[in-house]
Amino acid sequence: MKIKSATFNVLISLTFLNLSNCVKVEIIYNGFSNLVSLEKLYFNNYTNLKKIHATFDGMKNLKMLIFEGFKNLEFMPMELKHLSSLQAILFKNYKKLKIEINAFNVLSLIFLDLNSFI
Repeated sequence: MKIKSATFNVLISLTFLNLSNCVKVEIIYNGFSNLVSLEKLYFNNYTNLKKIHATFDGMKNLKMLIFEGFKNLEFMPMELKHLSSLQAILFKNYKKLKIEINAFNVLSLIFLDLNSFI
């Protein structure tokens, strides 16, 4: 199963999106760029997800980004430079993902949680 590019295009007033327990999703494409009002994006328990092809550009109001419980995630481009309002990032319980050394360079974070990042 895939979350495609145009999935959330019409939800321009949405401020909170919880995408928990989508255990059948294997790939997420860039379906978030039109969520210009979104302030909090929460992903939890994606046991089969292997790739995220999302740059999150256009999400200028996003303040909190939470990724938790991605056991098989191997690839996610850290294109976070477009998130000028981002204050908090939580990456919890990863087993295979690697974070590039400059992933957080242009961000003004006040909270970064890398709990159980193996």
